[in-house]
Amino acid sequence: MTDSVLDLTADSLEQAHPHRLIVCQHGQVVGRRRWAPWNATVPSLVYSCSKTFTSAAVGIAVDRGAFGYDDTLAELWPEVCTDRTGPIAKTITVRNALSMASGHSPTQLTEPPLGMMRIPDMDTARMWLATEPVGRPGVDFAYNNLGTWMLSRIVRKHTGVDVDTIVTREVLEPLGCGPHSWSRDADGIPLGYSGMYIDAEDLARFGQLLLDDGIHEGTRLLPGEWITQHRTCHVHTDGATGPQWGLGYGWQTWMSSHGYRLDGAFGQFVLIVPEVDAVIVMTNDVDEAGGDKEAVLKAIWSHLLPALAAELHPEPEEVVHTVPTAAGQFDPTRPVQGIVENGSHIIVAPRSDKQGWNLSWYWPASPDPDDPAAHQDLTLNVTIGHSEWQISHCPVGNGYLDIAASGGWHDDTFVARLCVICTPHALTLRMTPHETTVQWDAQPLDPRGLMGLVRPEPRR
Repeated sequence: MTDSVLDLTADSLEQAHPHRLIVCQHGQVVGRRRWAPWNATVPSLVYSCSKTFTSAAVGIAVDRGAFGYDDTLAELWPEVCTDRTGPIAKTITVRNALSMASGHSPTQLTEPPLGMMRIPDMDTARMWLATEPVGRPGVDFAYNNLGTWMLSRIVRKHTGVDVDTIVTREVLEPLGCGPHSWSRDADGIPLGYSGMYIDAEDLARFGQLLLDDGIHEGTRLLPGEWITQHRTCHVHTDGATGPQWGLGYGWQTWMSSHGYRLDGAFGQFVLIVPEVDAVIVMTNDVDEAGGDKEAVLKAIWSHLLPALAAELHPEPEEVVHTVPTAAGQFDPTRPVQGIVENGSHIIVAPRSDKQGWNLSWYWPASPDPDDPAAHQDLTLNVTIGHSEWQISHCPVGNGYLDIAASGGWHDDTFVARLCVICTPHALTLRMTPHETTVQWDAQPLDPRGLMGLVRPEPRR
């Protein structure tokens, strides 16, 4: 029964471009599905699932006496207060920031100056506190990445270590998790609201710890007060993304029709479902604008939940599907090159072993200080397979891009699929003698595109 239910669920997720599905019940894995070339050896960007790890680090810091939930951010970080910090902004507490209830409105958070996409720094914190909330702190919800980043900074300031160090030492290492990494702000401190690269198996371990009330093998790893509060609905939400986003918000978690969840862009989910004693992890490449995230959750509630209620028998053997490779012919005599709209230059040449192509993607130095390629030219060297996926580990500054690629010729057009397997994202490259285009399945949130997906070197 386990196989048939998981296969039915996997089939229903195909529209979401799934990469991993892990189902746990009663503390053990009952089924795994994976879509190659995504794999367990490459940690993947989980977007806003990162927030719950930051929340856990805040809970540990509070439990150790570093600060309190009712302390205000202005008191905890006075250096970023200015004469423009208003009386309402001065009342925003740690508790408010955890529940996305700083009082700022969605408009304030999405329009300049706060809505500008940039790597945050001290000036960002000053702008955030200088933007006087038009709503009521603690009452009015608005999704607020910078509020979570402020918490990350406050943890570092008042504990002497960052949220990554805390969750690594206090949580992930005791759980036996593998290497991970976290993108950082302009001062080298974890973003907190996003940027965590971690394997789906380790997400499942963390989810199991949450289901088990923060206790692992008889040892409490997460404080009891935080455990209770992080899964409690603290503020009503508007459901603008869909009905599953209108059920309320905890401390960096979303309430669900069943249990609650860690929730990252493009369908990165960790579902904690106490009613069936289960944890479900999914990583996908869902179109954010198309309502497909709601469909993913509905598929889980329709197919998996009834089966879990009836008890699934553990069958932990991983079933691997393979994402279709790019179709097309191999031509051992024909190279191609072109310039992309962003000014980067691509050369593709057939390999001598006739098994595929070598791609060199040249990026000129960027004037943007937030760009990993700033102040230096950069070349990505990617191997493209013919009728197979070839995986390349590409150094970029102090990090990497892990790319699986396949391709082929269609008349005068070379088409390659590049799956950035350290993230949810994939793109299609089309090259003719006259034009070169890049099209993402789902456009990354970072406006730098491919260069915004660089996975930092793990710090442990």
